[in-house]
Amino acid sequence: MNKAAASDAGSQASLRGTRGARAGWDRWLTWTAGFVAFPIAGVVGRGVVGRVDDPVAAVVGGAVAGAVIGTGQWLGSRREIAAPAPWVAASAGGMAVGLLAGAAAVDYATDLGWCSAPPARSR
Repeated sequence: MNKAAASDAGSQASLRGTRGARAGWDRWLTWTAGFVAFPIAGVVGRGVVGRVDDPVAAVVGGAVAGAVIGTGQWLGSRREIAAPAPWVAASAGGMAVGLLAGAAAVDYATDLGWCSAPPARSR
């Protein structure tokens, strides 16, 4: 193998290593963006609809939270997902259906009972 071929092979190997490292970083960023988006989505959803105590609040709150989560995921993976609208819409729709089903399963008792204030005592 001559020096030019060896240099070219070394450059290609170096480039493959850079791509591999970049792919690992991109995956980490995508998962982190999705992870961080969840609590933000919860705060935004609760701010929009308040308590999820009926089907309308579940669907609207789920759609809002899903849109925030989908947007966060898209921001982290823009190179892999070209158009944000289908991704965000699918996330919003899925979260709306999921929150409706989950809230209905617990009869819309979605408060955190262990951290709610105790009921007032009557005299």
